[in-house]
Amino acid sequence: MSLSDGQIVAVLAAVNASEISQGTTAMTRAVSEGVRNFAESMVTVHNTAQARQTELAMSLGLASEVSPLSTQLGEDAKTVMAQLTAASDAEFDALYLRTQVDSHMKVLMLIGEHLLPSVTSDELRAELMLTRMEVATHLEGARNASTPLEDTDAGTP
Repeated sequence: MSLSDGQIVAVLAAVNASEISQGTTAMTRAVSEGVRNFAESMVTVHNTAQARQTELAMSLGLASEVSPLSTQLGEDAKTVMAQLTAASDAEFDALYLRTQVDSHMKVLMLIGEHLLPSVTSDELRAELMLTRMEVATHLEGARNASTPLEDTDAGTP
């Protein structure tokens, strides 16, 4: 799948919007302070990334272009939000962190397999490289935040 730079901008925007929405929900619904802190950091970092990427697109004269990939990411985000909304308080934290691990793994794959091979702007390529490092850090954070929950649940039948 080849994407234009404008379509890449739309994919990044879809990812940021999803993370901000899910993180905002987790900030109010999470039981664990660690999960709330992780969610707050996701909201902060993705708001910053969205502003940085919007500024870059404007400076490059790139208009955001919808693609099947950005549309699918939006649909996936709606599905995750429905799951989070329907989750009980007891299952919310683990579900949120599991979706964070899954989504960050997916975004890393998308960057490596679709976005970087398609990008033509050197500046947008540099942004994708920065984004890839940030996403890898977020994935590690989600996994680390999940570990205490798994340890707590380990003795539960």
